[in-house]
Amino acid sequence: MTGAPTIKLLHYYITNLDSFKIRDGAKQIQNAAKIVHRFDFDILSLNGIQYDFKDVPDKSFKTTGSNLRRLMQDWNLSLQNLFFTPSNLGMNARTNADGNYFVDASAQEAMDHADDLNFGTVPGQLSTGAATKYKIVHQKVYTHLLWKDFNPDVDFNAFRTPSGSSFPEGMKLFDKSFSDIALEVGDRLLHLILFHTTPSYHFGNPHSINSFRNAEQLRFLEWYVSGQTDYAVNISGIEPLQENDYYIVVGDLNVDINNLESKGSEVLRSIVGKSALWMTVTETTFTNEAPHFAPNPLRLMLDYMIVSKNIEVLDGKVVYPDFSRDELGSEQKPNKSPQGKSIVTYKGNETNLIGEQAKPSVGANHRDHYAMINDDYLLFKESSHHYPIYGEFRLK
Repeated sequence: MTGAPTIKLLHYYITNLDSFKIRDGAKQIQNAAKIVHRFDFDILSLNGIQYDFKDVPDKSFKTTGSNLRRLMQDWNLSLQNLFFTPSNLGMNARTNADGNYFVDASAQEAMDHADDLNFGTVPGQLSTGAATKYKIVHQKVYTHLLWKDFNPDVDFNAFRTPSGSSFPEGMKLFDKSFSDIALEVGDRLLHLILFHTTPSYHFGNPHSINSFRNAEQLRFLEWYVSGQTDYAVNISGIEPLQENDYYIVVGDLNVDINNLESKGSEVLRSIVGKSALWMTVTETTFTNEAPHFAPNPLRLMLDYMIVSKNIEVLDGKVVYPDFSRDELGSEQKPNKSPQGKSIVTYKGNETNLIGEQAKPSVGANHRDHYAMINDDYLLFKESSHHYPIYGEFRLK
């Protein structure tokens, strides 16, 4: 073998980057470009991209699978080796009377037409992609794996969809996607595992399958990288990685590793015990932040890089802006702000999670409140509800 190669990896979950935004060069894309170009990387991992299908979300769209390449062109990135796969999200969503899908997922009519099994209002929402300088040797995508093929004893009877229906026996394990991309890194083969799990949050549904599905998806990951999990697995046509294989798992795993009450977190800690994080567990803080500008937003640790033990971690971090702020009250919106600062507005009862119901706006909660924040914080917030994560690694 030649000298041990090093790898620089940037992962960014860019919230709800739909086909309209990509086609029209929306401000969110321009903001994300400014953040992405701060880094030198060999691999760029992306979550949250709309996979483009012909006639989706409406008849004006004619391409299929081109959104990632369009982003690379718009961002002027020279990484030519691309991988892009649609998530299961929204595949069962219904259109309106005109045959168009609902892009604004927060609207009640959109929720009424959403995919009841995998959520989403547009097919292929929140898809996963990667761009890399390394040659892609082969790729394995397990998006359509049936849950019962992974766990024949799984029982859906205790769970109900958001509309109250039972789950079908032919339920897929993944609501989004799981992919293993083999990259040629020097004379070594690196398995880049791109993964975006279901949220471990129930969004008000007392019979939600989310937490259980999150843990089951993570059990598949544990089995795939180690050959073992909580129960024996035997899937026709799918084999786990070998003991000495190099792998990097990257993506939004949708559970906080420090949440001792979550089953998914327990599985995640087991995976990390067999592997290594790009940061120590004690260093992990948060990668996700509520979209509003109110003080003390809900912050969650959701995005991760997990590497095999034969990979040395040289550097790892979550990329944050300067969070300092000045509260300006609610009497009158200031007309000016100093250079490098921006005035933002928020209500006293902002919601922290999509799908969470706001309390009625009365009294002080109904007023506009004002704060002055750094332009850099505004840039990050207008780009995504997630913060990028970065790692440098050496294949031993």
